[in-house]
Amino acid sequence: MEGLFLRLYGIPQCPHCETAVQYLIRAGLPPNTIHIVPLAGDPIIEAGIKAITGRQDVPVPVLVSFISNPGEVIVGWREVDYERIVKLIRTSVGASTSNIPAPQGGDSASSAGAPVENRPENGVSDAVSSVSGSVVGSGGTSSSKPN
Repeated sequence: MEGLFLRLYGIPQCPHCETAVQYLIRAGLPPNTIHIVPLAGDPIIEAGIKAITGRQDVPVPVLVSFISNPGEVIVGWREVDYERIVKLIRTSVGASTSNIPAPQGGDSASSAGAPVENRPENGVSDAVSSVSGSVVGSGGTSSSKPN
């Protein structure tokens, strides 16, 4: 997928997932840079997330960034981590790095005009991608990808 920088895995009704989705939508990133994937009990995606994060549960949201090589996985919602990723995307596409708006209440990712490719109502279209590099936990700590 040309231009894809982020893939966000989450579950419906998860407040942290909704906050992450709204933040990314309001960041005004170019179209086709974000792919939102609802977990919906998919055992293959869940197994991939467990393998990448090294956890026994399936933490959500999980943001996979393809901005650099190797990629990066951010587990949980921390605005500072998402802001850093959005700034990297803006820099890489030559867009303005002005202040990123804070997430506010509102519609889910299915809202009209949202700059998001494959909105959740379109279903799961991709399996978990192989990502090497660091995993950033909700506590802001980094660790190497488990083997």
